[in-house]
Amino acid sequence: ISEDSVEIRMHAVSQYGCEEDASIVIHMLKETFWMPNAFTPGAETNNLFRPYGIGLLDIQMSIFDRRGNLVYKFKDKNDAWDGKDMNGNDLPQGTYTYIVHYKNLVNPDKTNVAKGTITLIR
Repeated sequence: ISEDSVEIRMHAVSQYGCEEDASIVIHMLKETFWMPNAFTPGAETNNLFRPYGIGLLDIQMSIFDRRGNLVYKFKDKNDAWDGKDMNGNDLPQGTYTYIVHYKNLVNPDKTNVAKGTITLIR
């Protein structure tokens, strides 16, 4: 058993002594969504900001500075923010706001919204 699936196994013996094994993995439809609250661009670890989750499909994320200016955006669930603006310039240490629109396997027709802040530490 793992967090997002279950394996069912069967062992059968016929009246003639023949044995057979079979198994099936059932993937659970559930959603887990998590956003970190800080990251450190340029460090060896924890150097990217992205949503984490199980069963995530489409993701659109916008990141704003404290004045409300859009500094970065992406539309791919495998993309991440590296602390740079859309022109590739390093942004200063500070708190930024994000808005994420995403869909998941549990309800693929519904767009969910997550909002919060992220602290960029240099």
